[in-house]
Amino acid sequence: MNPWISAAIAVVAGVVVGVVVGSILARIVRGTLTKDNRPVALQESAGAIASLFFSAAVIFGLVTALGFVNEEALDKLPADLVDYIPRALSAAIVIIVANIASTFIVAALERSLGHVSPAIRRRTLLRHGAHRRAGRLLRQRCRVVGDRGVTCPAPFAQPR
Repeated sequence: MNPWISAAIAVVAGVVVGVVVGSILARIVRGTLTKDNRPVALQESAGAIASLFFSAAVIFGLVTALGFVNEEALDKLPADLVDYIPRALSAAIVIIVANIASTFIVAALERSLGHVSPAIRRRTLLRHGAHRRAGRLLRQRCRVVGDRGVTCPAPFAQPR
């Protein structure tokens, strides 16, 4: 059999198995986390956690397909993962800082909207999405630079 055909079959099978298993896992996780006896924060994050399980299953399916196509590539995989860890940690730090910044912004908005009724305050915060905008601003201003990790300009740096 042509090696390209067998490689295509392995990749398609890996994707299909990953998607099927990922969909089942995501549905189970979402159903488990959205039960009424769970905390509200956990119920609200159920979709993101289910998506994480789905993505992990698809990645596992693709890595399995890679093992069928090229076994030598799996030997390099642990070294590549170790090389990638600093970048992933830098991205996690940026996300954590963005979350902290968005919490401060939401707190400042709540304080400035203190004289407004709670319903209007909640609607204003949800409508304008201060916490999402703060995270988006940090993602736009910061960037991953090669092996050096994440670089962010100083908060009050003048644009060049």
